[in-house]
Amino acid sequence: SGCVDIDECTANPCPLGAICNNQPGSYSCQCPGGTAGDPYKDGCSQLKVPESCGPNLPCPGNELCVSDDYIGHNVCICQQGYVRDPKTGKCKDVNECSTTT
Repeated sequence: SGCVDIDECTANPCPLGAICNNQPGSYSCQCPGGTAGDPYKDGCSQLKVPESCGPNLPCPGNELCVSDDYIGHNVCICQQGYVRDPKTGKCKDVNECSTTT
């Protein structure tokens, strides 16, 4: 009957303050807007209170609005293929050709 994607985010794999984004066959941890840090290692600390998003409050370009149960409202995270720049706080395109794993 086909494959079913496992939601890795149900196991809370991301450290404190980081948002888990389930993806087909994988997941990513991201720091939401207004926070900084390593979303896989140390977690994210708030630079300011993250702004809420929703139908009447869209996220900036290259960002998605997702629910964050930790802080109790929706926040913006970078779309797949983008990463938050710790200096500017904006999402920048990841050059997959130069990224090493």
